[in-house]
Amino acid sequence: MLVLMAGLLAIWWSLPALAAANTLTSIKSHQLPNHQLEVVLDFASTPQKPLGFSIENPAMIAMDFVNTQLNLSKRLYNIDSGSVRSVAAAEASGRTRLVFRLTKPTPYQTRVEGHRLIVTLGHSSTDGEMLSASQSKTTRFGNQQDVSSTAQSTITNVEFHRGKDGGGLITLTLSNPNQLIDLTQQAGQIVVNAHHATLPPALQRRMVVTDFGTPVQRVDCTQDGQNVKLVISATGDYEQLAYQADNKFTVDIKPVASASTGSASGIQPVYKGQRISLNFQNIPVRSVLQLLADFTGLNIVVSDAVTGNVTLRLKNVPWDQALAIILQAKGLAERRNGNVVMIAPANVIEEQEQQQIRTQRAQEQLAPLHTEIFQIRYAKAQTLAALLQSIRTTQKSDNRGNNTQSSSGVAGLSQRGSVVADPRTNSLIVRDTDQGLANVARLIQRLDVPIKQVLIGARLVIAKQGFNRDLGVTFGSVNQPQTATSPGGSVGIGGQTYGLGGYPAGNQFSVNLPAASPTSTFGLTLAKLDQSFNLNLQLSAAEAENKIRQISNPRVITANDTQAMIQQGVQIPYQQASSSGATNVAFKTAALQLSVTPHITPNNRVLMELDVSNDSVGGLYAGVPSINTQEIKTQVMVDNGQTVVLGGIYQHDLSKTVNKVPFFGDLPVLGALFRENSTANTKTELLIFITPRIISNNLDLSQ
Repeated sequence: MLVLMAGLLAIWWSLPALAAANTLTSIKSHQLPNHQLEVVLDFASTPQKPLGFSIENPAMIAMDFVNTQLNLSKRLYNIDSGSVRSVAAAEASGRTRLVFRLTKPTPYQTRVEGHRLIVTLGHSSTDGEMLSASQSKTTRFGNQQDVSSTAQSTITNVEFHRGKDGGGLITLTLSNPNQLIDLTQQAGQIVVNAHHATLPPALQRRMVVTDFGTPVQRVDCTQDGQNVKLVISATGDYEQLAYQADNKFTVDIKPVASASTGSASGIQPVYKGQRISLNFQNIPVRSVLQLLADFTGLNIVVSDAVTGNVTLRLKNVPWDQALAIILQAKGLAERRNGNVVMIAPANVIEEQEQQQIRTQRAQEQLAPLHTEIFQIRYAKAQTLAALLQSIRTTQKSDNRGNNTQSSSGVAGLSQRGSVVADPRTNSLIVRDTDQGLANVARLIQRLDVPIKQVLIGARLVIAKQGFNRDLGVTFGSVNQPQTATSPGGSVGIGGQTYGLGGYPAGNQFSVNLPAASPTSTFGLTLAKLDQSFNLNLQLSAAEAENKIRQISNPRVITANDTQAMIQQGVQIPYQQASSSGATNVAFKTAALQLSVTPHITPNNRVLMELDVSNDSVGGLYAGVPSINTQEIKTQVMVDNGQTVVLGGIYQHDLSKTVNKVPFFGDLPVLGALFRENSTANTKTELLIFITPRIISNNLDLSQ
């Protein structure tokens, strides 16, 4: 921290000398009743408002007084009151800097009373400029001044556009770079108030920006008395950042990207530097860059072409983002090499890079060629040769006629290089410069790798449950003076029934509605009215219940992006007639088949194109066998080792059949003697499961 303070104090020494118009004569401090600390700075004449910036870690505030020299008894004042530890003073070239060392980030406000500048540190309910508002909902941009006496400024333009990181950028163009602006964040809204400013009627409007795909939904621009008010309505999770560079005040509202989804629009710069607050008015750009160098410890080399001043107001911004804002505002660019950062105008850096490319190109044209043989282990040499030819580094001319180099994003063969594939030994013969050979070696190392393989296991489960029941009845009478007999004794269940005189019972029944396929029968003589007249009855019934569970488990191993098929079944022969009238034997296939094309994603998931079928033999139609087909075609992505249900078919067949004698079969109770009832209830369910496993050295295929 002491090193940082020394850097902050020493930066002003590099500025050009100015004639001192004022003198700081004393620094005094005292505690206020409301837990605030007041530091009184005495000057020889009325002081000007200081320029300053604040840093959160380590917590400190820096104030710069131009045209001011020191006349103090000491340069370090130990305060140790409230959140202020000490105040250090330094002078260089007619300029004075005060550095307040704090125990924690603290807001402050300043006011001028005669020859005094009073700095009040800590939270207060009074009006004043809050130059550090990290602990407040309202952030103020601008110098402390009597707003009522300030000349009216103008907001000349209000623009909205989408940033590269998916955020919404609202930019105000100020006629006065010292415009006092308050930024307040409320629930779902960010309110911007520009004090003592006017907004042309053409800019007083509502901008609906939902189509830009940012958290910002609309921006309402209005004239609110003597102030200009902008209400920014946003939705979702977002973070807001406000900053000013020269006369451009920008509010950046960007979505908060989760760890799983990353940035809202791909790979974007992520600023992770220590946060800093800056407030400079018309300060040389080189001085700001030197301040950042002292703050970060980087070795920053600034080109002599970097000139001009910048007005900058940043609140609690990462230092690397502050650097990016400065470079963008002044048309500069940076190039890093380790801990060294070179900063120059963007066109100067571009020209330097083009010169480096031209020099490298000239060296390649003079470099000797060498031949090297690369043994290919897993890939095909012909395929790699074609690939190396396609990414050959090419030469083109830019818009100024300079030769530049480009490739398909990967360094490969140079313009002078050549490659030949030897299919017999599966080798590549490459002739190129040393750099070209090194490029080819790196590519082969990345591309000549074994292809991953996948074990795909399918499980087809077919469950069947059936129930059948038949009930029938036959009865009749016989009028013969004979006795009904049967071999072996009386009529019983399950045996053959005999009628009178040895006639089978079925021949003498007047109602004949037996079960279709009876498994048991029961016959008896209901009544014998006299010696020659008998009334006979026969009941028949059949009931069957079955449960079937069939499991098929085909498995197949295949390479990544390679189709594989496994099949098991039967080919059914049948005769068919040809156009000449002759007959020949043809075959129909009824088989269980699994066809799959897997693709392994970089995060070890498996995308599969699947065709699973389970065919069985059906009935014959005109002598030609039919095929019962069960098939599913789909594309699915599954985690490695995860089982997924591709689909299922559930079929429920219920049938009831009644055969009866008209009229008599509908009679209550007695109608059962004139009916045959048949019931069939069948349930069939098919489920298909798929489990892919990426094969590794320790994979257990028995799982």
